[in-house]
Formats: sequence, structure tokens, C-alpha cells
Amino acid sequence: MPETEWLFTRKPAELFSLVDAHKPDVVLMELLFEDVHGFELLKRMKTRPDKSPAAIIIFSKLDDMEDIQKAMSCGATGYFVKGKNSIGEVRQLILSLS
Repeated sequence: MPETEWLFTRKPAELFSLVDAHKPDVVLMELLFEDVHGFELLKRMKTRPDKSPAAIIIFSKLDDMEDIQKAMSCGATGYFVKGKNSIGEVRQLILSLS
């Protein structure tokens, strides 16, 4: 199994500085934040091709098909619903990307 370094933030404002500083291969993110919607973060991240991670995986409480399709059209690599998909399924996708 490849070596993995995990970085966490609950603050959307820190996301870009973390991505810029650590250049992760994968970002796992929720779409629901208090001060900004995750779709905006996803769009902004994908407009920075030189700094964007190779994969952005959504693991969210949002389970509406419209939200899932919107996330995928904004550039998400995969979408998992909390409570419906297991973290093991998310892990499998992450490992398949490496």
C-alpha cells in the first residue's frame, strides 16, 4: 500500500493554502459548509489546473441525484453519500487512483 499523508481542515478558507503547500494527489471533501457551498470550492479548485489535485472525491450528506450530477459536472472524480456508502468504498477508489 502506498504511503499516505492525511491533512485535515474544517475551514474552507484553508483548503487552497493546504492544497498549494502540500500538493495532494487526492482531496476528499464534503459539500456542506457554513460559510460557502462546496460546489463553489470544487469549481474554483478545478479552474486552477496547475495547482489542482489529480482527484477530488466528494463524501457528502447530499444524496439528491441533481447534487451528485452537479458535483460530477464541476469536476469531482467520484461521489459517495455518507450513510449510504462506506468509507471502505471511498478507500477503494482512492487506492485505485494511485
